[in-house]
Amino acid sequence: MTGSIFLLNPPSLPGSVANREGSAGMGALGDSAHPFIYPPHLLATAGAALAAAGWRVAGLDAAAQGLDTDATLERLPRSQVLALPVSFATQAADRAFLNRLRERQPLARVLAIGPALSYAQVDHVFSDLVDALLMGEPELALPAAAARLLAGELIPGRAVNPYTLAPEHYTPDGLLATLDALPMPAWELFHGRGHRYPFLSVLSSRGCPAGCRFCPYVAAQGALQRCQSPARTVEELLHTAQRHQVTHIMLRDPVFALERDRVLAICSELRRRQQGVTWECESRPEHFDGRLLRALHDAGCTTVKLGLESADPDLLVAIGRVADEPAAAAYLAQVAAVVQDCHQLGMSCRLFVMVGLPNETERSLERTAQFLRTLRPIRLHVKPFHWYPGIALPPTGENELSAQIRRLQDAVRQRPSMLRRVVRRLRARAPGLG
Repeated sequence: MTGSIFLLNPPSLPGSVANREGSAGMGALGDSAHPFIYPPHLLATAGAALAAAGWRVAGLDAAAQGLDTDATLERLPRSQVLALPVSFATQAADRAFLNRLRERQPLARVLAIGPALSYAQVDHVFSDLVDALLMGEPELALPAAAARLLAGELIPGRAVNPYTLAPEHYTPDGLLATLDALPMPAWELFHGRGHRYPFLSVLSSRGCPAGCRFCPYVAAQGALQRCQSPARTVEELLHTAQRHQVTHIMLRDPVFALERDRVLAICSELRRRQQGVTWECESRPEHFDGRLLRALHDAGCTTVKLGLESADPDLLVAIGRVADEPAAAAYLAQVAAVVQDCHQLGMSCRLFVMVGLPNETERSLERTAQFLRTLRPIRLHVKPFHWYPGIALPPTGENELSAQIRRLQDAVRQRPSMLRRVVRRLRARAPGLG
């Protein structure tokens, strides 16, 4: 059975930005004053899978377009199924929208999807507002789930494991067995129809074996890295850029450079094809060295993202980032080396640091601030720690962390040169000077 299905990224609550694809689909909330939202890779890929199975598919990214709930509801067409992602971090916005939807369209068949639904803390929040829930990585199971929903074959309010719907594509824990089986994302459902994203994304691998105790990526994608083939990665990157007319691609893999030979093969093929597309990637600092960074640069990579998290060796051990204090020293030295190598190559190195981690102390913050003063990265992102279901660290409560964030940001701001300081003193003494 097939029919019509509408894929919706729901709106945000006023004053915030609901980034449902953030943190590997466990969700993230942003400030509306500085909005950032990932393009809906999950929905674009699911849309392609549905179209290949014979469904009539349309879509809307209400969050990215800044639509409120009423404007979103006015733009919903009459379709047989409405599918939408929900997440742990955005559950307040998700429930608010679903409540209004039920008031306006009580008979709508609604299917909630997303990796956060693999956890009871999330699926029970939505079980009274949707007709069905599809957990795990839903892309290739969504056609079967929608068909069974229309046929009345799904138990209302119960989260379904995609393995039970499409076992040929999934492992028993609901994760995709082969990423090369995914279709090219149908970005045309969301990009170019009254809205264009500044970049689009490729997700060429999922999962990470590093064992960090704070990481939602493992909670959503598992502790085993699953990779597309190099050929498929290159094909999707170039297809996405050329067909959808974007010049920059974000590779959203949690540890893109873990398999070195795979990365070198991708870089070699991109150099050979010379399409002029720029891109960025993320991985742990120990995955990079000068030779690999040169290969990335020559293949069009302009930005490398690193999660430093902290420069306190004791805290790095406590959160599972490294095994022991000697490993922490080597880790910090490697971060410094990657930042320096990127600078010499003309690449941007974006460094990410957390505040509010369990066991964080005043000494932890000062060690991190001192490391940043020495390192002076060009781009620094300081983010508060958020607890997610499935991670090993305990919740810390909602603490005000703006002072800690400013402290670390101030550590990397350039101090004025001696000449500038002298000029400022002279101007202060003689206001008419200059």
